[in-house]
Amino acid sequence: MEQELSLETIGNINSGNLGMEFNEALARAVKDSETRRHIKKARKVTLTVEIRPVPDDVGIRYATTTRVRANIPDSEKFDTCKMGPNGRLLFDDETGDIDQAGLDQEEKRTTKRKRAG
Repeated sequence: MEQELSLETIGNINSGNLGMEFNEALARAVKDSETRRHIKKARKVTLTVEIRPVPDDVGIRYATTTRVRANIPDSEKFDTCKMGPNGRLLFDDETGDIDQAGLDQEEKRTTKRKRAG
């Protein structure tokens, strides 16, 4: 069915997939804003429509290209790490703090492997 291209109908392009894609990008931006409130940078959802005239035997048709883009700030997290045996960095995966007991255990395992090998 032919429809006039407008703001109200643009989501129907490609059997409604363009509208679903835009809504998914919008939902990702909102969810990121909720879960990472500490990042004040704006989240952007952009719908781009390009229209190119394409002459043919009948006259001129128009090729349209649509693109949905969600611009969400990169993820950043700060953890404290400590130098372990053999120059490896160690961290506590639950608190982000150094686990001295885990560091000591890793050092013992490394020492045992060196003795055995």
